[in-house]
Amino acid sequence: MKLINLQEFEELIKNSDEQNIIFRNFEISFNDSISLDLSSKSYEFKNCILKGERIDFYDFDESNENKHEFHTLAFTDCFIENDLFIKDCKLYQIVFQNVNVKSKNFFISSSEINRISISGNPEKYNSIDSLMIFELKGVLTHLDFRLTEINDTISISDCEFDSVQMNANKLSRFNIKRVTFKGDFDFWKNIILHYSSVRKSTFNNLNTKDTDFGKEIIFEKVEFSGGCSFEKIKNLLKTTMKFTNCNFDKNVNFDVGKVDMLDFKETYFKGIVSFQDVVCNKISIDKTHFEKVAFFNDFTINNIEKCNLKTIRIIKNQLIKTENKVDFSKYNSIEYNILLNQENLPFSEKFLLILNKKSNYFNTDWMLGIKFTLKISLAFFAVLLFVNSIIPNS
Repeated sequence: MKLINLQEFEELIKNSDEQNIIFRNFEISFNDSISLDLSSKSYEFKNCILKGERIDFYDFDESNENKHEFHTLAFTDCFIENDLFIKDCKLYQIVFQNVNVKSKNFFISSSEINRISISGNPEKYNSIDSLMIFELKGVLTHLDFRLTEINDTISISDCEFDSVQMNANKLSRFNIKRVTFKGDFDFWKNIILHYSSVRKSTFNNLNTKDTDFGKEIIFEKVEFSGGCSFEKIKNLLKTTMKFTNCNFDKNVNFDVGKVDMLDFKETYFKGIVSFQDVVCNKISIDKTHFEKVAFFNDFTINNIEKCNLKTIRIIKNQLIKTENKVDFSKYNSIEYNILLNQENLPFSEKFLLILNKKSNYFNTDWMLGIKFTLKISLAFFAVLLFVNSIIPNS
């Protein structure tokens, strides 16, 4: 690997007649900040080390029509320490493949980019400290983001995307705000360690699968205009999943998920909703409307005592709609148990509930009902014998 400084780097660019300049096996030390013109040349860095001061990539002349069809900025097998700003440019694609980016500031912004590819490989993930993508304009960007580890935060805001694949990543934090996803959004087999949020955004078809959402994921004022799947969420111990002021226009499923807390507030489901084979520790449903029906077949709540009465009654109502009599009976008994624990319940109602619980556990245990009937019958017969024994015969 050859070591060069800023001046030698600039000389290489100046002396090159190629429209696509490739830097291979260089260690480039930028002793001063530099701005590189993307209006007429593509740049590729392969097996390079970049260190020193800030690098800005942008179009000096946005009206330049000499760009070739696949105008590109690419980094492959590179180690980057510089602050990196890619802004105010028009490109076919940006590529980061098998890279380690230690930049304190890494921004892709205010640009027209057809494709952004940030991908590692199973043996060696990309490693990026933090990344901000914002104000992409002009065209719908395709985002391919795979096998990448974000050590701090990835933030995406004020953009429009076509299709998005974000699969098999390890993310510390993940934030989306004011973003429109007009194509399919695949979010498979990701691991998020801490907190994430999606706010004031729109999804077409969203498909998440086998993902650990970390400590908390918040969806706030989000429109889901297409089909939506949150299948096989996989952190029963700590994930809180919140939906506030969200609208689901089509069918949505949370099937076979494991999550600590599900929280729905002021959310509208226009299509069919499925919570089949879901296990959660707690669930809260408040001011939420199911226009069609929600399936709660084999839905398990581990900490029933932490659920409110309103939530249990909403689940019961959906079980009635789906004619699930077995689970309805179970949630009926849950509702009565919650009522029993209310301090302001009138004595007469509490007495009837206790009697119902002792006699047949709120009509769910027929064996208990038989035993209770036999006990009452025997007690009545014993009393009758006793009374008969003390009354003298005439």
